Amino acid sequence: DLASCAAPSPDAVPDTSPATQLIICPNPADEHMRVLLPQELRATAVDARLFNALGQAVPVPSQRMPDELLMSTCGLPPGMHLLRVLVNGDPRYTARVLVEHP
Repeated sequence: DLASCAAPSPDAVPDTSPATQLIICPNPADEHMRVLLPQELRATAVDARLFNALGQAVPVPSQRMPDELLMSTCGLPPGMHLLRVLVNGDPRYTARVLVEHP
């Protein structure tokens, strides 16, 4: 439900995207996260990559929907990760994602 993504939680980690930002929820993530894409990217082929704190790419199952990416985080170790969204191989947006498994 998009309403749960509209306002960041008090625990949310701010993203470092340009003026048009990604919305990631939940953040902190447990089993999955949704990456709501800016309007400009909704009709564009994008590639999302997740990196751990050491800068290593972490394979994450994901599914593209018309206006968002659904990504599984259940197999990731807890901690800070970096999400990078690429368009034509060029990084367009970068955001921090905190993974927590209660």
